[in-house]
Amino acid sequence: MKRYLGVLIVLWLLFPGSGSAGKLTVGVAYAPAAIPRSEVMPENPVNDNYHSIPMVAPEKVYEPESHYVILEGTDQGAPADETVRLRGLSVDRSYVILKLNGKLLLENEENIDRQFTIVDDSGIVTKEFSVGPSASVPYNFTRVGNYTFIDNYNPTGKIYVKVLASCIIFPLRGPSIKIDLPALAPGSYALKIFYAFRQLFQEDFSMVGDSVLAVNYRIMNREVYRDDSTTFTGGRIVPLSSGSAAPAPGGAESTGTGSPRDQR
Repeated sequence: MKRYLGVLIVLWLLFPGSGSAGKLTVGVAYAPAAIPRSEVMPENPVNDNYHSIPMVAPEKVYEPESHYVILEGTDQGAPADETVRLRGLSVDRSYVILKLNGKLLLENEENIDRQFTIVDDSGIVTKEFSVGPSASVPYNFTRVGNYTFIDNYNPTGKIYVKVLASCIIFPLRGPSIKIDLPALAPGSYALKIFYAFRQLFQEDFSMVGDSVLAVNYRIMNREVYRDDSTTFTGGRIVPLSSGSAAPAPGGAESTGTGSPRDQR
């Protein structure tokens, strides 16, 4: 017993802050944005001053892709699986972000077989993948990188998958999400918010000692606003930098930095 206590004392002397952890609470509220008419019907009706053809305005179409909250700097937590539904020769969404060892579940809602070719970011075909009629088949990602699922019957129908490590990924599946991390080790972190592969927001911070950080964000019209809800007790939060943006889905990722869009 004395020897055991002696070992604990030595470890405490060598790593005095190793048993200290902070608490992070993040709330995100999301109001779905309608896609502008220019994206649904980019060309204006032709007016030849003679024919009068009634036009039916297209119904509102809301953002088809998902938002993700990603915390970089920690690897705790199990990966969240994602689902893409196959409808006709199309898909209900095209961009998915997963953590290493996460699964993509393809749900075939049709009574026809769907065949895909999976290509990695080097352009090498990694696998031929089949989803039977009215079946659901998972695909497990065991290494990081970018993957493209190409529909063999409809080559324009593609699913893009980005697989990350050393992070926690929280898909935003409804109008709001609350993230509670009661034991976040001291260190530097980056909190990012994505729409599909487009980075909308980034805020870097460091957790020191037994700090407590609570912050809320709102996503409206593809903009991210941070509420004045930051609180710290029992330690300190040190902001490092903030802001980042990336091109629209399908483009290359941005490596630039800017400033977050704070709502005061």
